[in-house]
Amino acid sequence: MPAHKPGPIEMIATVDQNIAFWYEEWKYARVVGYDIIPLSNPFVIDLVREGTETNSLDAGKETKEVTLDVLKLPDDALGHWRMKILDDIAVTYCLPRTTKHHATLERLAEFDLLTMKNDPCHHTTEFFTWKSYVPTLVARNPTEYEITKGRIAIYGFIYYIELLPEKPEKVTYVNVTARRSKL
Repeated sequence: MPAHKPGPIEMIATVDQNIAFWYEEWKYARVVGYDIIPLSNPFVIDLVREGTETNSLDAGKETKEVTLDVLKLPDDALGHWRMKILDDIAVTYCLPRTTKHHATLERLAEFDLLTMKNDPCHHTTEFFTWKSYVPTLVARNPTEYEITKGRIAIYGFIYYIELLPEKPEKVTYVNVTARRSKL
């Protein structure tokens, strides 16, 4: 069962099925439970409010980096998410790029209301998290006027997992693509 399929979000595994996920190395796990996270609070985040001092964003400007701490999970959980943009903002999904001495963010993809129109099921915004490895987002105001709201909604599944010592015969592969946030 492949992840990142077009269409409505679907579970990648159910109880007693296996997941292989990459974060620095392949990790193998069996799903022991799950939660369904619908479009609702606290998973609606205002990036303008979170990412600015003034609670507004001038035309063409960006917020500071906003780490999605609401997606931090316990050690035995894997998150499977999609993002819906609710207001007229462009959202950049960032990943870390690390060297021996420095860590910077690599901007991977930008999503906006046009993305939402062309991808009504939001499959192009799909991502996975593990433990406290959560994504960082930057919002940009693409309009010609100041905005005071820049909301996104996150929804999906939380899989409760049991790590396995070796690769099982049948697995679903996913990438955990986020950075470890400060605890």
